[in-house]
Amino acid sequence: MTKKSIKIIVLLVTMLFANIEAAHAGLVHKLKLYIHHEFATWQFVLILCALMLLSFISYIVLTPVSIGKQKLILLTSFSFTKDSFDAKRKFVTKTGNILSNTKA
Repeated sequence: MTKKSIKIIVLLVTMLFANIEAAHAGLVHKLKLYIHHEFATWQFVLILCALMLLSFISYIVLTPVSIGKQKLILLTSFSFTKDSFDAKRKFVTKTGNILSNTKA
């Protein structure tokens, strides 16, 4: 590569970064205007706090719980790994026995 082509590449990359920064600043400004227009003074902050509280509570509920030597995970009870058919059959039988023993 010649010095001229390297200078052109550096110039183009610099212009690209400047253009990205300008676009980002415009988008952030539009987002701020939208938030101030749509929400009251403290409404946006209260919504964010409520979402954080909801995510914290869902984290507590969905975290694995130690039950004896096993961990019960609500969302990953069934996995798509290459388990043998017998292991899956035992799991289903075990789950069926637990459900049949609990009579509400």
